[in-house]
Amino acid sequence: MVGRKIGMTLQWLNDGTRCLCTMIHFPDNVVLSANDPETWWRLSVTGKQKAFGKRGPMWSQMVGAYNDDSVFYTDEYRKIFEKVGVPYKKFMAGFMVSEDAVVKPGTILDVRHFQVGQYITLSGKTIDWGFQGVMHRWGMKGMTRRNTTKAHRRVGSIGVKGEGKVWLAVAFLVIWAMNGVVLLGIKFLELTQLSR
Repeated sequence: MVGRKIGMTLQWLNDGTRCLCTMIHFPDNVVLSANDPETWWRLSVTGKQKAFGKRGPMWSQMVGAYNDDSVFYTDEYRKIFEKVGVPYKKFMAGFMVSEDAVVKPGTILDVRHFQVGQYITLSGKTIDWGFQGVMHRWGMKGMTRRNTTKAHRRVGSIGVKGEGKVWLAVAFLVIWAMNGVVLLGIKFLELTQLSR
């Protein structure tokens, strides 16, 4: 399913243990297509790698979320939704599922698809912090605060010997975040369905 993180909150279990929970909203999820392994392998580059992988034959399931106006999209994109007969969606995501978990196209998915106590895998992008300097991005000390006007947050001398060398994959001024993150084994604690 496709969802959006809307915040964090605290929950207390029956034994009094406090746990930090992430709240996720799953709006307007609809199954758009289901491709069997042979079709997926024939039509997609990704399918050639994953349709018949180490997990056995896997189906490709496409899910759309967040209703949107059709004027923002091309004719090709609109045909995907008109073929199934569902409203136009802002986001689409593909999932690999086994044959016994395939859902018919056009089926509406909501939060009841999950069960309390179930362990799920979450994937998404981190917050975009933009273009940051070395003190914020890498936690470097910077230069002296006193007797400087334009250099107190610059990197200064980084050294080139021993432990002071420039480590590989540590760029200095970079755009921070917008990275893909995958969280495995997250426990589903509470299910709340919003009234429509």
